[in-house]
Amino acid sequence: MNDSKEIQRLRHLLAENKPEQSVPLSLYLDRHGRRIRLCRLGQRDLEGLVAMYMTFNRDQSAMGLPPKREEAVRAWLTQLFLADVQLVAKHGPNVVAHAAWIKDHNTRAEVMVFVHQDFQGDGLGKKMLMAVVTMARFMGLDTLWAEVENRNGPMIHINHELGFETVSLHQGSREMSLKPR
Repeated sequence: MNDSKEIQRLRHLLAENKPEQSVPLSLYLDRHGRRIRLCRLGQRDLEGLVAMYMTFNRDQSAMGLPPKREEAVRAWLTQLFLADVQLVAKHGPNVVAHAAWIKDHNTRAEVMVFVHQDFQGDGLGKKMLMAVVTMARFMGLDTLWAEVENRNGPMIHINHELGFETVSLHQGSREMSLKPR
């Protein structure tokens, strides 16, 4: 398959609004030898995502996200499911990380990444963010931005590594921005 057909296929997969099943994008082994699949979120992943968030360490919540109660998690995910792009990372059948972007303008989007505490420190957050940036390039976004809590040193470091710049400081957080082109 030539490059232009592969790029067209990828654009079609990314543009599909709500696929039923996960759309696999990549596979890798983490430093513990666990097979991790990065996938475009499918409708069938929602229960796994709820399960991940119900066991999420609340000390790592950022700006009230993820919500604490199951009903609130389901409402939040239902709203997010309408977002442009969402990714999940899976270990076996379990969802272990989640990334999404939500357009706030035609070519500008807020990005968020959540990694379950049992899978932090192995580069999964960076891989998820790299996938989001790559997809943003394919989808023609001009700007990705994130509100990152100042106490989240690892995510600030990852964002800087990938070219995000701090554009404003707020009490307890910072806005970081990247032009993915």
